[in-house]
Amino acid sequence: MSALIFADRGPARITRSAIVALAVAATGPALALTINLRFDPDSTFTAAGLSSTDIANMKAAASYAASQFSNNLTDSINVNIKVTAVSGRGTLGMSNTSLRSFSSYAALRSAVSSDSKTADDGTALSAGGSLPSTDPIGSAHMYLVTRAEAKALNLIPNDFINDGTFTFGGGFSYTYDPANRAVSGKMDFIGVAMHEFSEIMGRIPLMGENLSGSPDYMLMDLFHYTGAGVRGLNNGVGRFFSINNGTTLLKAFNFPNGNGSDPQDWASGTNDCFNAFANSSVENDLTPVDLRVMDVIGYDFASGSPTPTPTATPTPTPRGTPTPTVTPTPTPITGAAVMLSPPPGSTFSSSSVTFTWSAGNATAYILLVGSSLHGADIYNSGQVTVLSKMVNNIPTNGRTIYVTLGSRVNGSWATNSYTYTAFNSSATPTPTPTPNPTATPTPTSTATPTATPTPTVTPTPTPATGAAVMSNPPPGSTFTSSSVTFTWRAGSATAYFLFVGSSLHGADIYNSGLVTVLSKTVNNIPTDGRTIYVTLGSQVNGSWSTKDYTYTAFHQ
Repeated sequence: MSALIFADRGPARITRSAIVALAVAATGPALALTINLRFDPDSTFTAAGLSSTDIANMKAAASYAASQFSNNLTDSINVNIKVTAVSGRGTLGMSNTSLRSFSSYAALRSAVSSDSKTADDGTALSAGGSLPSTDPIGSAHMYLVTRAEAKALNLIPNDFINDGTFTFGGGFSYTYDPANRAVSGKMDFIGVAMHEFSEIMGRIPLMGENLSGSPDYMLMDLFHYTGAGVRGLNNGVGRFFSINNGTTLLKAFNFPNGNGSDPQDWASGTNDCFNAFANSSVENDLTPVDLRVMDVIGYDFASGSPTPTPTATPTPTPRGTPTPTVTPTPTPITGAAVMLSPPPGSTFSSSSVTFTWSAGNATAYILLVGSSLHGADIYNSGQVTVLSKMVNNIPTNGRTIYVTLGSRVNGSWATNSYTYTAFNSSATPTPTPTPNPTATPTPTSTATPTATPTPTVTPTPTPATGAAVMSNPPPGSTFTSSSVTFTWRAGSATAYFLFVGSSLHGADIYNSGLVTVLSKTVNNIPTDGRTIYVTLGSQVNGSWSTKDYTYTAFHQ
């Protein structure tokens, strides 16, 4: 049994209370590193000062922030985060999480060693590294990690239990747009979210605080140095992040100096989402040194190198013989299940919906239904082997519903993402008494076939209302060179963005930024036959939605 400790971290004070409990884990599969966001009811955000448009944009921005970690880290775990807000400007961002203890330094180092996959991991564990073979702290103490971090280090099973809560202040003016994060007078919400998500994932200090009955230290504490061979196991001035026992000081930590800020955050300087202080009008992004921190505290880089590179090559997903005939339906990763009913992009007719999918070559599945991309706040099936699930209590306010269908093929998980429109119970009733599409669509006795719409649902997925749809190259097709021109239909959108990457929602190959054109040529696409992931974003009525596509790279 391990100690479960509750830690509440805020910008003005730190309050903690210890709770010892037996872990009860509802285990389930993770689709690589998956951050599941569970938003409080909209009324919470309204009470904090957000408008309905703000709430929709905030959820999309939080999902984008989560994707920055899932695009760079490959741990097969679920990180489950509750998102809430408070009114006023007393809090910009705050996180709370639960902690797990290790029985000894040897057990902690052994877990890190078993998880070692990158050059930075190897350096930290080497003879001249920051994690030596013997405990660097001599007096009696205990080592702790956050709950999410414990899953990354295989201390506890993967599960869907809440790992922490992200709270933000509703009194600030935020920019939520991923393509426009440095807006005069506005705070970068995505940067705030990434800062707090990383704390829930383990980027927090203890520096000898007594939570368990003895001085306690986090794994993160062991990377604080004031110089070569000199640890900075305190909240004092002159501490730096180092993985090689202080020989190389990679970045300066913040000195709280009684101002309520956190000692594991970066000192002010270059804009960074891990900085202790955030200013308005600037973009605070996730930087390479931030990812190196996440790597050495237990997570795994997608690239397997100490810093992310735009040419990182993930392990290719096994693929069958490609068919030269391209179908209009986006082709998923080979063998993955595909949603059959309801048709992707359609509008639900009630609050209860039965989802049915093809088997593919998968041996297990997972169905997530949520209010944001990859969200599961409405429904989470857990791991199943059936090909159909009924979901009840879906909201009936006409919102966009996000559905993720996961498939386990050859031991690995792959996902396909879909969007739908919820039934709107408050909408003006239509004159047609039944929504059945097989009913005669015209009430007149002299129906003109060319004037009436066809009641047959087409196989091409209809996007969320107004969103752009990729028209060329055909989704699921194979590129013929390293340069590809992507063209999309406008829909009702006023702006777009195009991501091309080596992983779902990745942008390591190309990021268009905010554009208003309907076509972009992308060069230098890898030519090794890998799966290429394309995300097409559309801004409709001030809110962003995305469509996901997969292609096969040209193979020289």
